[in-house]
Amino acid sequence: GAEIDFINGEYRLSSDKGSPNQYVRTVEAIDEGSVAAKTITLFQCTMRSQQKWWFLSEADPEQPGTDRDIDYYKYKNKLPFDRLRPPAAGWTTCRSNGADPPPT
Repeated sequence: GAEIDFINGEYRLSSDKGSPNQYVRTVEAIDEGSVAAKTITLFQCTMRSQQKWWFLSEADPEQPGTDRDIDYYKYKNKLPFDRLRPPAAGWTTCRSNGADPPPT
């Protein structure tokens, strides 16, 4: 599993019809000394280069899929079938908020 414990666990397909290929997990995490609910998203994002990446993030509620997200781990699609489901392996750590090892 990932070094960041609240990333590990079961994700459910999001009911948000505007966000295909998005999964969510709500967790309780300690944030500045208090327990707070966090929604972790597992989603696919098309970058400006038109490349598709998967991210494990706390998506910004107003502008998800932007630099306002808190990204923990990412995966660059390599083959067309990667775009249909989240990958099981091959994740890399986002240096600003993630921690090694990435999910396996």
